[in-house]
Amino acid sequence: MDFDLTPEQELLRDSVATLGRRFGHEYFVSRAKAGEHSDELWAEAAKHGYLGVSLQAVLRFVAVALCPPLLAARLRRLRRSTPEQLA
Repeated sequence: MDFDLTPEQELLRDSVATLGRRFGHEYFVSRAKAGEHSDELWAEAAKHGYLGVSLQAVLRFVAVALCPPLLAARLRRLRRSTPEQLA
């Protein structure tokens, strides 16, 4: 079984990462501290059609772009966990 990303998945990853970097970690933190939603980020993602594809992949790529590397590593670990391991 091949677990490598396809060229289309790589393009999606790179495009979503660019979007995430454009908004940046500070944008996300400032919205969270103010108790506001990150509507601009998600509106831009929808505008480019990213929400019409694998939402799990988009969320992962956005998290990697917006969150510290430690959180991104935790998200990868959670994705590989079974429900029993998370209980």
